[in-house]
Amino acid sequence: PAVKTTFSHYSVCFYFRWQTLVGGILLHISWKLGWVEISLCSRSEILSWLPASVLFVGIIYAGSRALSRLPIPVFLTVQNAAEVITCGFQKFVQKETGLVPSLLCRM
Repeated sequence: PAVKTTFSHYSVCFYFRWQTLVGGILLHISWKLGWVEISLCSRSEILSWLPASVLFVGIIYAGSRALSRLPIPVFLTVQNAAEVITCGFQKFVQKETGLVPSLLCRM
């Protein structure tokens, strides 16, 4: 029999919180050991990234909600269909020239 895998919204959100915490701790340790350099940014530079950051968090939230409500094959099909639509938009609507086709799509 097929095994049904379901994710609750809360377990996915907990995973993202745990992943962010571990990543932040590793980044801080790497900074203290001198492996990475973290430069300070001006307030205007930080504010310029704010809309993209909000959209990114929204994408993560929407994906976790979808994954908690849809079967995994349906979720992956919708996700791949969105990638094909994005690739088609880049290729045919924007009509960028001089680029290698493999650079237009991430497939």
